[in-house]
Amino acid sequence: VKINTQVAFSSGKIFLSTHSMKLQDSATISGYDSTKYFVANNTSSSSAGSLKLILKNNNTLQEYPVGTPNLYSPAKISVSSGGTTDTFSIRVFDTIKAGGTGGATFKKNVIKQTWIITNGSGGSTNATVKLSWPKSSEGTGFNRGSCGISHYNGTKWDVPTWGSAVHTTADSLYWLTRTNVTSFSPYGVVGD
Repeated sequence: VKINTQVAFSSGKIFLSTHSMKLQDSATISGYDSTKYFVANNTSSSSAGSLKLILKNNNTLQEYPVGTPNLYSPAKISVSSGGTTDTFSIRVFDTIKAGGTGGATFKKNVIKQTWIITNGSGGSTNATVKLSWPKSSEGTGFNRGSCGISHYNGTKWDVPTWGSAVHTTADSLYWLTRTNVTSFSPYGVVGD
């Protein structure tokens, strides 16, 4: 589904299921919050069921109001001025697994979610990624004061730069940032 002008939430969620929604260059999203967002949790290996936005290379964070049926977990992405304007897709799952999207489920010292982030061209882009989660998504022993966004590189989860999550009272979410992102696939939040 392509949107040319806007999506204005007034109530409820939009379930993408196996259908992706792409907002064209000038389209906007408004009215979203923890009860009104895109449910983009298709667990298939394809990119179906993603929210897709065109991001310009202007260092401006664009919010993806996504989550699973019960958890609002939006993400934000910006592309550096030296990067390439591209279409970025996001889906989010309620687990984080040893093999990215398969294998054993991690339950301790993690956020129990995985964000699948892809870029349309597959080319080199330097981006900033911000992920968020509600407190209820935190695994046993997770420490918001020493955590990082980890990337599954096809064989293992990398060791992130450690930092502190920032709580926003407006949406009651915790946010964490990773800069200089040049490869896209599964991302998760892990504790030190």
